[in-house]
Amino acid sequence: MKRAPLIVIWLFVIQVMNTQASFCQIHHKKHHTKIKSFVFPTLPKYGKRIQDFVPHGWKITDTVTGDLNHDKSADLAMILECRQKTVEHGEETNPRILMIAFNAGNHYELKLQNNTFILRNREMYDADPYKDITISKGLLSIHFDLLHDGEDKLVYVIGYQLNDFYLISASRISHSDGGYERSSDFDFSNRKYIYKSSFPNGYGKKHRTRQKTLPPHVLKKLSELYEPLTWEVFGDEVI
Repeated sequence: MKRAPLIVIWLFVIQVMNTQASFCQIHHKKHHTKIKSFVFPTLPKYGKRIQDFVPHGWKITDTVTGDLNHDKSADLAMILECRQKTVEHGEETNPRILMIAFNAGNHYELKLQNNTFILRNREMYDADPYKDITISKGLLSIHFDLLHDGEDKLVYVIGYQLNDFYLISASRISHSDGGYERSSDFDFSNRKYIYKSSFPNGYGKKHRTRQKTLPPHVLKKLSELYEPLTWEVFGDEVI
């Protein structure tokens, strides 16, 4: 019985490998067609009542009113939360939306819908990181409290100018379980940065303070910020 030439055997092996690769690609595509990314609802442009901006399957987590565009009318800011869980960042969460609507007399007009900036309640945190929103002196403040191997208190102050919402200032106060404390205050309007820290040194606490002038044109729109603590303002300082 004659043996098949070596080249014929190699051609057969290559053909089998190509067939398996094609099958895997087809199977991979079929598998991924079943995975659907979460689709956020588009909020209505106008509404006469607060409830008009709440999509089906969503609920109001927080709401606050106050004058944001300096027209002496009470504008509206809300945090909406999806009642159904979905997977984000590899964890099951309830998606959240920050919305801002201006008072237009007999109705509200939607001015902002942000689907990512409001943190969700996730397993990586010991408690829900979202605390609240407030309006004071024409500015919207968003408060977070991150509990994970210590504590991070975050405050973001948003102002309306040049027909958009900008991050006017932000602060971060951190406490570690070992007694280390630090604070970072960003005043983007006046380009000022102040850093303070204190830590145990065997005889009490040692304190340090550092100030810095922020670069020009540092104002960012809220729409340009994906999540808290993702903007590297300079060096290793993020907010």
